[in-house]
Amino acid sequence: MATPALHVIDLRPRALARRAGAQRELLVARRRRVAPGHQRPLSIVAGVLDRASGVTGRDLDAWERLLDLLADHDGTAAIEGTAAAANLFALAVFDDVTDHEALTDLAGLLGHQRLARLQHRHGSALETHPALPVTTRAIRRLLRPDLRARLLADACPPELVAEVDAASLRGAHALLCQGVDRSWMVPVLDAPEEVLDIVRRGTVTEWRHQMALLMRDPWSAYAVRLTELAEQTGDARIASVVTGLVELSRERATPGTDQVRHGDSGDRPVAALGAGGPADAARHLGGATQHG
Repeated sequence: MATPALHVIDLRPRALARRAGAQRELLVARRRRVAPGHQRPLSIVAGVLDRASGVTGRDLDAWERLLDLLADHDGTAAIEGTAAAANLFALAVFDDVTDHEALTDLAGLLGHQRLARLQHRHGSALETHPALPVTTRAIRRLLRPDLRARLLADACPPELVAEVDAASLRGAHALLCQGVDRSWMVPVLDAPEEVLDIVRRGTVTEWRHQMALLMRDPWSAYAVRLTELAEQTGDARIASVVTGLVELSRERATPGTDQVRHGDSGDRPVAALGAGGPADAARHLGGATQHG
């Protein structure tokens, strides 16, 4: 008679959910002690911990790594880094409207380049494979074609829809620029089908190799050709995203822009992108602030 298999793995989600609950209690206690400027980042982390029940089996390893990261970084200096990592995880795993709003808020507080550096540095602790699946999924979410429609359906004011959508594109670009070596020798794309393939099935590592070419010279013939190939795919969203990434690469490389004047190339608070600001985006119905 066969021995019944032991379902030890079934206990893991419950154990991790208990850990998340305990860490949330500690976090709430911390919020009473920190300066007002740290309240929003901590509320973002709390909003992620609140959704422990939404973490499925394939994401349990990354979830446990996030909980380890939060437990190991309990000081005030680590608040921004843990918030960046928590937001990266949430974008990849939950992809709720509130996570795009949270990124908008963090970018407003830190600037997109600093936020991306924190996501790259602390988010690496969440990865379970060299292909960086968490970061890859997060960037896919930031570039998803129906974000504006989802924001409107969630009662986001129209003037903030454009802001959050622009912040997501800018956030994806900043994250794609992390860890890039402009001297990489990279095969170029020379057919619309190749653009479709890398967009639909590529990893962040492959995308960053293409970014190396754009960062080396965003006005090059290849940058122009890449936008043409994207338009030839017949997919309007792909064409829009590729054009946006090229334009942001040019903006980042242009001396005298707002990014340079802020002292960090490519770094501009998201409020400069449109009306309102990060606090307004978080206050609308469904905003993450209400969950903190």
